[in-house]
Amino acid sequence: MYVRIFTRQVLNIFLVSIMLLLCMSCRLMNFGIDPDPEPKPDPDPNPVEEQLKILFIGASYISANNLPLILKNLSETAGKSVSINVCAPGGRMLPFHAQSSGTTHIIESEKWDYVLLQGVCVNAGYPETHQGIFPPYVAHPLLPALKSLYSTINANHKDTHMVYMMPWAFEDGSLWVQGGTDTYSDMQRKVYDNTLKFAEEVNMGIAPVGWAWYQILKDAKPPYEHYLHSRDFNHPSYRGSYLTACVLFASIFNESASGVNYYGKLSASEAGKFQKIASDVVLDDWGKWKLE
Repeated sequence: MYVRIFTRQVLNIFLVSIMLLLCMSCRLMNFGIDPDPEPKPDPDPNPVEEQLKILFIGASYISANNLPLILKNLSETAGKSVSINVCAPGGRMLPFHAQSSGTTHIIESEKWDYVLLQGVCVNAGYPETHQGIFPPYVAHPLLPALKSLYSTINANHKDTHMVYMMPWAFEDGSLWVQGGTDTYSDMQRKVYDNTLKFAEEVNMGIAPVGWAWYQILKDAKPPYEHYLHSRDFNHPSYRGSYLTACVLFASIFNESASGVNYYGKLSASEAGKFQKIASDVVLDDWGKWKLE
């Protein structure tokens, strides 16, 4: 009889112990604690880079040769993740965009990392007099437009970088208009000087596109080769668009485009030349362009 009682007591103690262990296990599971955790893998040594959101605002200089796609391909080949949107109706300058509700709506549709503004040489080179020199003889005041666009962009997202793409000069300067005397080089220097002045008055960075073009075309004179320009002396050729994309790459990422093996329609040697020129112009004078 005593043996039976002792055996039952031992059995009861055993059952109670089992129940306590089960309860502890359940409580551990309920609190999300693994009672027998497996080793976790090491963090990814190459995490996916956060996607950079870029908006182009301008006109046909952007759509010619699909500049945004060239920049996207160049960036992604270099391991950068970018999302690019475009607001570039043909024939519209920045003063139009500064007053356009459609452009404002696009700006306000996203918290952009970069908004790239496409300039033109007419009102950048001759901000006070262009309407009396160049057809169709209409004023397109640039500085007020830049200030207005900055206000809209900053109000939408204060961390957005507004970058003005310094324009290139016409291949034949102002020689094509009656009374015009400026060569390509003359016009480009005026664009350069005024762009730096604008950046002192507006909190914007400069992507020195036109200045990179100038390193190649500074000695241009008739007969014109249409090397970076197209046959209209105005819009970019594919070479011009590729060089522009390289300037934008260096301006956005603060690193050289040299060695990126995306060449588009160009040979490796010609693309490499443009990559180096663009990167040197941007990075050798980084502080001047106010890109930080």
